[in-house]
Amino acid sequence: MAAILSEIAQRLNNNLLIQIQSEGTSVNLMSLPLELLLEILKLLVWKDILRVRRICKYLAEVTRTRDIWLNLVHEHVLANELPPRLERPIEMHSSPELEHLLLLWKSADCRLESNLHPARERIIAAAVKVGDFKRTNLVHLIKGGRWLLVTEQTAAVTYYDLDAPTTSGVQLIADQMALNSLSEVLMDIDYDMHSPFLAFTIAFSLRAGHRDTPQYRQTVEIWRVGVVLDATQHVVGLAAACIASFPHHLEIEWPKALSLLGSNIAFHAAYTHSRTYSHTDPERYIFVVDWTQANENPLQYPWRVVHEEPGGPKIYLLPGGNLFVASNTWYSLIDCSSVPETSCFQDPSQYSFPVIWNIHGPPTMGTTRFFLTETRASFIVYCIAWVYNLTFDCRSVGDAPHLRCGHPLFSVGHVEDTPFIGYKHIILIDRLGEASVFGYPGPFATCEEPTIAYRKFPLSRQLGAHAPLMDEESGRFVYCINQTIQERAAGTKLGVVDFAIDL
Repeated sequence: MAAILSEIAQRLNNNLLIQIQSEGTSVNLMSLPLELLLEILKLLVWKDILRVRRICKYLAEVTRTRDIWLNLVHEHVLANELPPRLERPIEMHSSPELEHLLLLWKSADCRLESNLHPARERIIAAAVKVGDFKRTNLVHLIKGGRWLLVTEQTAAVTYYDLDAPTTSGVQLIADQMALNSLSEVLMDIDYDMHSPFLAFTIAFSLRAGHRDTPQYRQTVEIWRVGVVLDATQHVVGLAAACIASFPHHLEIEWPKALSLLGSNIAFHAAYTHSRTYSHTDPERYIFVVDWTQANENPLQYPWRVVHEEPGGPKIYLLPGGNLFVASNTWYSLIDCSSVPETSCFQDPSQYSFPVIWNIHGPPTMGTTRFFLTETRASFIVYCIAWVYNLTFDCRSVGDAPHLRCGHPLFSVGHVEDTPFIGYKHIILIDRLGEASVFGYPGPFATCEEPTIAYRKFPLSRQLGAHAPLMDEESGRFVYCINQTIQERAAGTKLGVVDFAIDL
């Protein structure tokens, strides 16, 4: 008791201790008015709150006051440039729920940054038809770590509640096309950060059939996904509604990259010039479409041709009308807003592509990750055991940013698949089914601290585990398990690892 009171006094810059000593009295926490006691407890970190709770029943009850945990949650959220995404408004959370959230986040941090093994690991069966789950754009762990989306080659989407005692799939979106060898799905997710509830938009670019058959079609679909509440206003599921659908222009073929932000969708595709197009070195461009306009006029909607790009780039729409393009060893920022809209494709020589800056960097053939705030963007590249970082003002039209490098990953043996790059951690899985967790300064850090390997641990001895995904706040990551074609036809197995303590 005396030690805790002394520590509290020190956190108050010794003001309380000085007052006690000057008056020559002995004061303990229980003798303080409740309002003052709460203000003092709000100055403590979460570990100290739990220590105070162990003193007596009275203080244990006081430490469960909602204001204390609300203050701690607010502090945690404000301390992160990429804050956690809550399913419901914070005002709807009870004191036990706020405490559970905070301790979940903190315990995940502690275990990820220590030599402790994960708190729990389990295998779930995703009852899907066919899918190449090495394509990470078809498996999404939604922010918050509770909901896992698995997309099939028919564009059907199933979600899994990873917080439930037993995990089973629930269909979110039904089949959007028949399955055949030429079916192709591109998918991107845009989170609505201004919605009080968890909400996001899914964009699909779908290709069905061969272009010479009646079944052939290439379409874009936009789906809005939100949470389902029960009678007590708790989230119990997800629901989706299609809010836009329109065909790709006839001249567009084989979209290979997709980005969604707000009402704009960008895609990289071949321009065929005519219906007699042959697959001989097609010209490829990046197109930007306002999907709200395309949905209103699906046969003659306007578009912007913002860049000519022959390779297979990674593209990201940014606030302010800009587009970031990473292709091979070049990184470009393009001003889309200055490109006029058109309803027909003109002679390419008539286009002027407004490149704001263009810099040379490491190859983008490896794993990449893009982080975005309202004002800043950061592009992370993992290439041959090194991590590179390009951070810039996403609304700026100024000078090119500096490519920061120098975060080496220690040798972990042969990596089976591309790693996961997170905000604070990187996960690699080797052929023996062992995962290595690395820490690095983060996408917006200004320091050049070396990357530190925390540890390596086996994933239930799953040989050939691959495609790791992670929600760092909840300390949960998901990986796919290698299966034969026959095994995958019966259902795809996914591993779920929890670092946070099961509260």
